[in-house]
Amino acid sequence: MTEPEPTVGAENRAAVAATAFLDALALSDADAIAEMWTRDAVLEFPFAPEGFPRQVAGAAAIEKYFRDALEAVTPIAYPNRVVTPLADPDVCVIEFDSQLTVGDDPTVRQNSYITIVRVRGDRIAHFKEHYDSVKRVEGFPSSATRIGAEAKPPHTVMVRLRAQAGAGQELADLMGEVSARAIHDPGCRFYRVLQSSEDVSAFTIFEAWDSEADFDAHLATAWVAQVNKRMQPLIEGSIESQVYTELP
Repeated sequence: MTEPEPTVGAENRAAVAATAFLDALALSDADAIAEMWTRDAVLEFPFAPEGFPRQVAGAAAIEKYFRDALEAVTPIAYPNRVVTPLADPDVCVIEFDSQLTVGDDPTVRQNSYITIVRVRGDRIAHFKEHYDSVKRVEGFPSSATRIGAEAKPPHTVMVRLRAQAGAGQELADLMGEVSARAIHDPGCRFYRVLQSSEDVSAFTIFEAWDSEADFDAHLATAWVAQVNKRMQPLIEGSIESQVYTELP
């Protein structure tokens, strides 16, 4: 594995963050990558081929995305970087190439990227990456299998619940813990908790799973049982739950 390329100067915050991200990715440092995003950050892949995500939203989902990716691929280097700082210090364009291997196959696979990076403070808020989709599919021999799996509609659930009077903040804190943990359960595609701006006691949860079996396994975990015990004194009335099917 090659050493990371030198980082850029600190005049443009986005350029610094983008370079640090590529440095960490080249070292397969998932822990460092997990700390680089705002809570509401978005990864966007406008040219993603069928079966590959076009968007990953939220710091927890982004962390899972990169941890899963680094289990499947081994980065070698991200060379030929060209960082173009913009007048806005929170935005930059970065061009680079990738060199990596997939699984046990020693073949080095390459692609080229043009990415627009926006930061808030010192964390990445939006990472919009354009790449060669043909090379992306060719670079992953198992992509046909993965595409078939991802083409299956997710098991999507919407949950509504209401906090007891005065318990809105406590329930919000608890649901934040749940959201951060649920995304790591097997088969979880996303898990979003929304609190009403007009009625802070009202909450809605949107969650999607690869299958109903994954959802049921999540509900059966010991940690969910513990959360339910903590939640019961905070909830007013019953919890409403509905399953949805995504339209084609």
